Formats: sequence, C-alpha cells, structure tokens
Amino acid sequence: MKASKITVLIILVFAFQLVAAMTLEPVKGKTHFIAVGRPSALKINGTGHGPAGDLKLEKIGDSYVLNGEALMDLSSLDTGIEMRDRHMKEKYLEVEKFKQAKLVFKDVKLPSDKVSKGGEVEVNATLDLHGQQKPMPVSMVLEVKNGLVKTIAKFKVKLSEFNISIPTFSGITVADEVNITTETEVKL
Repeated sequence: MKASKITVLIILVFAFQLVAAMTLEPVKGKTHFIAVGRPSALKINGTGHGPAGDLKLEKIGDSYVLNGEALMDLSSLDTGIEMRDRHMKEKYLEVEKFKQAKLVFKDVKLPSDKVSKGGEVEVNATLDLHGQQKPMPVSMVLEVKNGLVKTIAKFKVKLSEFNISIPTFSGITVADEVNITTETEVKL
C-alpha cells in the first residue's frame, strides 16, 4: 500500500511540473505602442499597464502548449499629451464602450528549446479589439527560468480592420498600422 501512495505522489509532482497556470498582473508588466504620423517625422509613443488574465502553459512531448488570454486596459494608455490621450480614448478607441483589448491564445505550440532559452517564435492568436475579433500573428518570447515566466508579445494592429477611424489632426494623419508590445513576468 505504501508503494502505491508514493507512486501517486510522484505522478502528482510530475504532472504539476508539466502544467503551469499563470495569472497575469498589470502592475508586473507594461504595454507600449508606436504610431507613426504622416508626415513620417512624427512618432507617437504610448504606454499602458501590463496585461491581466490567465494563461496555462503545458508541456506535451517536446513542446509546450499555451492557452489563455491577456487583457489590456485601454483606459491606461498614455502618450504624455492630455488632449491627444482624450481624443484617442474617446473618439477613436471609444473606451467607454470597449474598455479592453483581449489577445487569446488557443492551443499555441511553442518549441521547448525556445521556451527554455527565451527564443522568439511566431504564433497565431486572436485579437478582440473595438468589438471586432481577428486572427493576429504575434511574435512571442516566452522564457521559463528560475521559477519565473517572462513573456514579450509583439504584434501590429491595422486600425481599419478593427473599425477604428484613422486619427487625424491639423494636417497630420496617423498611419493605419500601430506596433504593440506587451511584457509581463509571473512566478510559477
């Protein structure tokens, strides 16, 4: 009887090492975006809170599988200019109606060597933004090291695909494509 209890304990410990549930906390990450204006000399840099949400990383064979979602609070975005921020949130992103953006990962396979060494890998996700859901290619670095999981996700949002009007002010128009980077770090 004693041997079977030890076997069950070993199986439970092994299973725990294969599945990592991670709760993302906005204060432990950040979001950054860059929008280029025309004329192209204008670059609008903005920051916001890191993502919230839950991710599950499971080791299956020689790879990991990622599932879950990362939620970005759009009201936290800040470009450093109050009037521009107000226009961005009220007129273009309509933050009162669409409070967050959601990046969903479903059965995303990540090679073990990329996870252990922090290598970059292209994955497919779904972005829910401004009431629209679209497939989104994401360049992701996910590194598991010393009990921490660090993630960096980079993707490009084409505003017109999400029914977001292209911002324009005093003869300057923002390009349709905006570069987004989110970073976070969680303990296993």
